Amino acid sequence: MWKESYRVGVESVDAQHIQLFEMVEGLLDIVRAERTDIKEECNKAIEFLKDYVIKHFDDEEAYLEAVAYEGIEAHKLIHRDFINTVLAYDANIKKSNYDLAVIKQFSGMLTTWLIYHVAGEDRRYVEGKDGKIAPHIKTYEDGFELSMQNIFSTIAGVSIDGVKKACLLDCEDERLFVNVGLKGNSNGRATFMYPKQTAFSLIENMTSMQVNVVDDLVVSALCEVANIVSGNAASVLAASGMECDITTPEFSTNPEAVEGRQFIHFSTELGEVGVAISMS
Repeated sequence: MWKESYRVGVESVDAQHIQLFEMVEGLLDIVRAERTDIKEECNKAIEFLKDYVIKHFDDEEAYLEAVAYEGIEAHKLIHRDFINTVLAYDANIKKSNYDLAVIKQFSGMLTTWLIYHVAGEDRRYVEGKDGKIAPHIKTYEDGFELSMQNIFSTIAGVSIDGVKKACLLDCEDERLFVNVGLKGNSNGRATFMYPKQTAFSLIENMTSMQVNVVDDLVVSALCEVANIVSGNAASVLAASGMECDITTPEFSTNPEAVEGRQFIHFSTELGEVGVAISMS
């Protein structure tokens, strides 16, 4: 899973990032095996993750303090939120008696979050950026379009080659959807759209494992992509004076729910992705 493009240029931090990716890849190997006797291996991987992530975050934050990074408090908050998420998943996995579906959900979220945090958030402090956003967005659609261009390319490692607005384009492949509720000055919904093969290509790009079925790992990863894009869009919108809180992403395969809605379509080498914003 580790790619040289993920390097942030700080030797100690990069070394720890590589170990984290190796641990995640080990967890994905457990998931890929589709075995039932995974309790001991899975528990070992998660316990390592809990201990190592906390140590890594402490070391990373010490570095940020040493270089007087202006965005350190926001970065610390991201770390704390992620630790809480890992602890919640740990409890759910044990409660489910190490059900493979729950472990896949955890693996999909973890993979997506780690790639974006390393390739996106961590790169900011190396480049001397504090994450502040200039308020210049005029509509919710503008905020999500900007966020999709920035975040999707970071997570997927591919550029967006073209953008156009239209209703759902003709597509022989089944479409997968993720809905995120929007609350603030106005209420509404962001709907993310992926043709199934595009979703498979995205997951294969991130995990280096072959994907041919829409399972809990795929759903979890797509939901986390939507969560990260929406969270970033909410920050962009807030900086422009438009309050925007987001709800937990929900997966759907029902195309009827989006009939007639205008989508922003993004062309990438992995395939087409889209997002539609509806506000009331």
